[in-house]
Amino acid sequence: MPTNGLAYLKRLLRSGQHNDVNQIIRDQQMVVDRFGPAFRDPDGLDEATFTQFLHFEHNRHWWNLRRDEAQLIRHFEAVRATLSELMDEARPIGDRIDSIGDLPGFTPDLYTAILLVAHPETYGVRSGISDSAMQRLGLWPDVANDASDGEIYEAVNEMLHLVASELETDLWTLDALWWGAEKEHDPTRHFVRRTRTSTPAPRRSRPSAPSARPKKKSGPETFICQNCFATKSVRLSSDKPGWCIDCA
Repeated sequence: MPTNGLAYLKRLLRSGQHNDVNQIIRDQQMVVDRFGPAFRDPDGLDEATFTQFLHFEHNRHWWNLRRDEAQLIRHFEAVRATLSELMDEARPIGDRIDSIGDLPGFTPDLYTAILLVAHPETYGVRSGISDSAMQRLGLWPDVANDASDGEIYEAVNEMLHLVASELETDLWTLDALWWGAEKEHDPTRHFVRRTRTSTPAPRRSRPSAPSARPKKKSGPETFICQNCFATKSVRLSSDKPGWCIDCA
């Protein structure tokens, strides 16, 4: 297994510098306790509980699950029937995923998040963010070009378990780390939207003469990669001196 990617994830996990990631990790048990039983018994799942899970303020981890909310609620009976098949632990997970068919809005990032919450020690999340981070960090599994969605997930889930074991953490926390890694790699794309207050900031009078002000402390220490010449956080450094993990 590539050491650069693992070393970076270990530094990211230990740094504790991303408040958003830390909060996601802290909220794990609350979400698993609230939604896990409902997803493990989809026949009793009601529309209100499912709808709540699509929203970040309730799932406490994923911002984009609600993008297809209207379609999912319109086909809720089909969603519930599909979840019943997906939760059938007597069948291999790859077969269950390949039998999903074309259900609007029922995408891998949604159903693998549901699998994680229902069985947090068994299934990890496969999403656009995790795919990107795994590929960029050299942790993407070796899968055939013609592999089915189920086959890809089986390989990805096996890799997620291996990485989580190396980091001595769990699959929920690992999924938060993928987002933290992508956020560090491209801060302008992966960010949390904050609610702005409407109260304007008080005006400050301009001083009559410039005065010496202490310099603000800089953020995380950075370096310039000798290959791409981009300024990167030191946590993005690789084993190759002067090179970032994206170039190594």
